[in-house]
Amino acid sequence: MAWHDGEYACGHKGRVQIYGPSKDREWKQRYEFAKKCPDCREKDFAEKIKKDNQKAKEFSEKRGLPSLTGSDKQIDWATTLRHNFILAIEEEFEKVENNISSINESELKIFNHMKVAFENMIKAKTDSKFWIDSRTQRPTSILHEYADFSELVQKRDE
Repeated sequence: MAWHDGEYACGHKGRVQIYGPSKDREWKQRYEFAKKCPDCREKDFAEKIKKDNQKAKEFSEKRGLPSLTGSDKQIDWATTLRHNFILAIEEEFEKVENNISSINESELKIFNHMKVAFENMIKAKTDSKFWIDSRTQRPTSILHEYADFSELVQKRDE
């Protein structure tokens, strides 16, 4: 382990501790200092989050989506998560609609049911906690959990 001084890509000077064999330290040092310094990376990340939150907020207002509940930080984060969820689901719906001719009748019923469930879910899920807790799940999985298929199963069994 050794300390190495250098200048980051952003122009700030810094010092990093590099582990591993001596033969690998030179390229590790070049790699580390080819990036921005930790402070600049953190600042860039915060700006990206702020832009994403603003974009999601504008999207929500434009779409007339219901306001979310929770603390200000939770609402900002959940608004962005909901925005990403909506875009992902709409992309999936678009894929299906582009291949609508190859879908049979029962698949079409399920697809239409999912679209209705999606609209209902967006209106019903206004707690920031839901969106934050669901952030690691695939959007399609979240929607499948929300959609109630019992009605479709009953009709099929009749």
